Amino acid sequence: MNGGAGWLIPVASLSAAAQARYEKDARLAPPIQPALPAIVEHEEYLTLMEAYDKRPANLKRMAEARAAAVDAFNELRNAGLPVRMAEQQVMASNGASKATLNRYRAAVEGHDRQYWEALLCPRYEGGRGKTHMSPEAYEAIRRDFFIESQPPLTAILARIRKEATTRGWVIPSDKTVMNRLKAEPPHFWTYRQGGKKALERSFPTVERSYAKLDIHECWESDGRRADVWCKWPDGTIGRPVAIAWREVRTRMPLAIGIYKNEDAELVITAFCRALDLTGTRPKFAKIDNGRSYANKQLTGQQQNRYRFKVQPDERVGLMTRIGTRVNWSKPGRGRDKPIESWWGTIANHCDKLPQFAGAYCGRNPVEKPDNFDPRNSVPVEDYADALKAATWAFATRKGHRGEGMMGMSPLDLYNQLSADHQPQPVDPAVLRLGLMGVATVKPDLQDAKLTISVDGYGKLRYWSEALADLPKQVRARKLHAYFDPGAPRTVAVYDGEKYLCDAACIDKIDFHDEGGEKVRAHLKAKADYLRPRHADIKALKGGSNHLAPPTPPPPLMAFFDARLAAKPLPQPSQNQDQDDPIKPHPTEPGAHINAETGEVYRGKVVPLRPPVNHEQEEMTEEEIEALARRQRERNLPAYLREQP
Repeated sequence: MNGGAGWLIPVASLSAAAQARYEKDARLAPPIQPALPAIVEHEEYLTLMEAYDKRPANLKRMAEARAAAVDAFNELRNAGLPVRMAEQQVMASNGASKATLNRYRAAVEGHDRQYWEALLCPRYEGGRGKTHMSPEAYEAIRRDFFIESQPPLTAILARIRKEATTRGWVIPSDKTVMNRLKAEPPHFWTYRQGGKKALERSFPTVERSYAKLDIHECWESDGRRADVWCKWPDGTIGRPVAIAWREVRTRMPLAIGIYKNEDAELVITAFCRALDLTGTRPKFAKIDNGRSYANKQLTGQQQNRYRFKVQPDERVGLMTRIGTRVNWSKPGRGRDKPIESWWGTIANHCDKLPQFAGAYCGRNPVEKPDNFDPRNSVPVEDYADALKAATWAFATRKGHRGEGMMGMSPLDLYNQLSADHQPQPVDPAVLRLGLMGVATVKPDLQDAKLTISVDGYGKLRYWSEALADLPKQVRARKLHAYFDPGAPRTVAVYDGEKYLCDAACIDKIDFHDEGGEKVRAHLKAKADYLRPRHADIKALKGGSNHLAPPTPPPPLMAFFDARLAAKPLPQPSQNQDQDDPIKPHPTEPGAHINAETGEVYRGKVVPLRPPVNHEQEEMTEEEIEALARRQRERNLPAYLREQP
């Protein structure tokens, strides 16, 4: 019976008294009538089953045992056993008494079998009752406890108990009060631990589908201050800011820049880099809501939370000019931009590298390592190289598990989708508007170079052949040089609003240039610059003079001054030939100059050429010695000339 061992005993094998007793019980037992279904609304059954699902496991096991006892009794009765024998069998196998079994049968009579466990489930909760506590006192405790500053319960109870003595409140022990607070809804605890933002995060976020997004349909951008202290070429020390632009569909980084601080000029410059690299423009841009992005140079004529209405006289921003629509991220919601999680990859694969140990400061004061010291700052060029390597490693790493990536790397997916994309290029004149660093400078008069002071890099020199070929009247004016503050390698030169040319930065050369490559490159560039110009000068000199010789003036126009005839013309000295190169200095009185060598003689010691005898061109040594002796005597003072 009921899954256990049993014996089927024929009635004829019983004794006469037992057979008579069995026949009597069978005649007295009423026939089993099928129970009529109880009239219960369907909504009541739904409520009953919902309450049963929330019951603990031990109570559900008890309900299943009770339903099994009723099932066993019905099976025995259907097999023909009398009521008494069926009850005895159920009592032996299920442990339910006659009264208990009758109570179970009455509870489920007329109901469908699927609801028996819910009807027979115990209703009691167990445990003891709650300790009495004044409702006013508990409300005051709860109001002061569930706030964002997270005060300890002991401090609250110490203040409330003093007030309870005057008001007659009953407050149990601290542990009892804490157990009462733990039973409060979880959103109270969520608000206490994180405020409204944590309460908003308790609701699951929506997952956006990337598969239906076209390539270059949406770009995203964000900035992050690095956790490494760097040193700029001019000696400035600080934490650089990285500005990045990514293609959302493929997660491909398009442009990333290193700057001293985040501002509007740097965001626009990085955006123009991405436009120049991809050769196309996005339809939408998911950007941050900070002031570095919400500026009129970038997003003018588009609404945001700072400019709720577009003014008619507002300037047209760069994104508005190229047809890119801005989608703003809400303040304080980093999950709104997918690029936020990408910065964690950069921090792990770039900022925490071993070569930056000592310069790594951690993302907050709590995570600052013990060996950090600003004096261990690394060159910003080294950090830029590490950032470039980490970005490239992310772009080429296969097996991306993001939605719509199909296990490919961002670069592979970008190349695959770019094959069917029709680019929408941006004109170079518009890209030059993104060079937001500007300096007003006048070209050098000699070589037309531009000297500009760039924050973080000091004084830099720029020059180009086109700049040197500008007319003199243009080079005499002050020009505007636009450059990228983060990477000032080139400048765009404007005369007011008129574009003139580009100029490249002139790099410095070490005193000991190993290999001499930079020196040779400089000399080659100089030779390439001078060669055509020397050819132009030579061609200019070699040209024929087509001008006729000037005609002499008529005799009547001859000018004559009678004073010239009265003054005798100077005659050459007998001791000096007309071809003597030593002549009086034209500007310095009392001095002489050698016209052949350019040597200047001051005072009386002037080498004189011996007189030339046209009849005899060569002089003997005796004549030369006598001439020199006479000259020395002439140079002696007057009081020594007469002495032997």
